[in-house]
Amino acid sequence: VRGEEINGLTPIHGALMNNASLEVFQILFDKWLEVTKNKSSHYMDSLIPYSSGNKREFLHNLSSLFKGEQSNPPPDIIMTYFISIKWWNGVWLVIKMYPSVIKNIHLQVNTMAKCLPVNTMADFLSMAGKRCSRTVMMRLLENEPDLLKGV
Repeated sequence: VRGEEINGLTPIHGALMNNASLEVFQILFDKWLEVTKNKSSHYMDSLIPYSSGNKREFLHNLSSLFKGEQSNPPPDIIMTYFISIKWWNGVWLVIKMYPSVIKNIHLQVNTMAKCLPVNTMADFLSMAGKRCSRTVMMRLLENEPDLLKGV
């Protein structure tokens, strides 16, 4: 996933051209985004002409996420989209990049609970602690101290 194929095409290009499922696409991006330099809106935008349907929407959301504060849609909408397609690494990516989205997480926990073992805010915080750095966890709690209510 990290390397380029002949002609400068990546495995992600191959998945798009061969109409791979969104699930396969998500798995490829899970690996691709482990490399910091791959987290750019420019790369995502370069893939959009090869995409259609749900993969185009996925790329648009991911590209918007990397565009920063002026992104459209905003991070909380992107997180909701990633929850709707059950791309949990994408959800955590949004939280890591924009910890302030946690202010809206109380609206999302019920949605997440349908697909993950997240039944309470304590479960969410436990999962976040396993996936995020201490710095991100501190920013989460600074942005929304009410998360600790009842925990």
